[in-house]
Amino acid sequence: MKKVFLASLALLFLLASCLARSDGSSTTTTPETTATITATSTPISTATAVPTPTATPPPPVKVTFYHLRLEYRVTSDWGLIEFGDSSHILAVHQAELSCSGQPCSSDTQVTYSATKVDIYRPFAQVTAEPEVVLILDLALAPDAVNAPFTLISQHGAFGGSGMRFLYAQSDTWTVLQEINHYWVNQSNVDTSATKFSLDLTPLAQNSAPQEVSLGASRPDKLVLAFYYPWFPDYGWSDNTPMSDQPLIRISSSDPKSVAWQIEQAQSAGIDGFIMSYNSDWADSRARILLQEAEKKGFKVSFLLETLDSGGPPWPPEVLSKWIERAYTKFSSSPAFLKINGKPVMFIYASPAHPLKTWETIFSALREKGVDFVYIATGYDLNNLSVFDGIFDYAIFGYEDLPGTYLSTSRAIRNYSLFDSSAGGLPKLWVVTVSPGFNSTPYGENLHSFAIDRGQGEYYLATIDAALRSDPDWIVITSWNEYGENTHIEPSQRDGDFFLNLTRDFIKKWKYDSP
Repeated sequence: MKKVFLASLALLFLLASCLARSDGSSTTTTPETTATITATSTPISTATAVPTPTATPPPPVKVTFYHLRLEYRVTSDWGLIEFGDSSHILAVHQAELSCSGQPCSSDTQVTYSATKVDIYRPFAQVTAEPEVVLILDLALAPDAVNAPFTLISQHGAFGGSGMRFLYAQSDTWTVLQEINHYWVNQSNVDTSATKFSLDLTPLAQNSAPQEVSLGASRPDKLVLAFYYPWFPDYGWSDNTPMSDQPLIRISSSDPKSVAWQIEQAQSAGIDGFIMSYNSDWADSRARILLQEAEKKGFKVSFLLETLDSGGPPWPPEVLSKWIERAYTKFSSSPAFLKINGKPVMFIYASPAHPLKTWETIFSALREKGVDFVYIATGYDLNNLSVFDGIFDYAIFGYEDLPGTYLSTSRAIRNYSLFDSSAGGLPKLWVVTVSPGFNSTPYGENLHSFAIDRGQGEYYLATIDAALRSDPDWIVITSWNEYGENTHIEPSQRDGDFFLNLTRDFIKKWKYDSP
């Protein structure tokens, strides 16, 4: 949806400009330059945090857990397991994936988290690969054995699924319970949703909980905002189909405008912008942003745009070229966000390509000396096998955002319980806050909807969910995406109301809490 707006924005601005200038004047009454503009808010008098290692690493954290293994077999075109109480699941890790005894094709999609396991493949793929076998290792909190472990199993209208739960006993795997769901529920043919219960008593009686020490090092807390360099100054007029516009007449190619935006962000305690980046078109805007950021001690990262104007994903070779270009041209800037000297890049809509594709892209680039800390889109824990952390851009579809954040945070913190290769840099938990959304000014269609910003209620709810999940970093969707009404930049309609809310939560998180 955001990408459709990107493709049409220039055209909309040109049209608005023509309409505004048809009588030789403009309907915009805001200033045309930013030379006399000053920050509208009192800044937080603390230097921008830089994510560097602490001088004395904190002591390791001991984690005690029961190791439960799940073998999940699916013969339908899709299968879904929803765990009843995710608060007892400390970590989930993929041990094996196969399709009828062979590596699965890229058409077979597997995602998992501490709340659910999801397998999907095209109907035609079932003939070529009749059975998908996914083996997951689960770390359960010690008190999980005090109650039944419940789950809901679903699958398509044909075939079915089976689950086998095992635990380690004397260096061998012992079956705890098998669940047969290779049948269709005639009262609910579409999903065959059925609740099952697992007795964990034998797990406690026949195996001892494990204890593992995990590193507790964390990067410095950062708050970053998604930033869009799309805007020419001539496009701002009453004819531009947006529900709000900037407080001043912004031009993404004007250093004074960019400097003002950075000053506004810093006045609220925001540490940096994550700039939308695709192709060489963005290079000139990136250069201006980085130059102004260097002057002000501000940080910049890139959001790699993977989708071609809201359509199919860009080919891997194109994305690889852009990543290499960004690294070569910009990563050496002192303003570019880095962890332990390595620049950071967020990947928008990373599931548009299979994990194997990203692994191939990153591996080939590393051979050239090109390497980022890569942050994937979505809370699929499988991403952590290839990426260095996870975030999400749009959080409007989560029915239980606080629960999603808590379970994801817990699983990321404990990720290396089953993955010794996760040593070194910890996996990053990057959580998102957003004030609302509105795409309806561009016309009503199946994809248009709105989430009322109100008096900040939605923003505050997402902030509360974020802070409770103990994140490494917080990202704001967005600083200036006016087309979707997710902006917090000072604006004509809202003034600095949302910037003030931002200042309040940053102060609470970064300076008032341990």
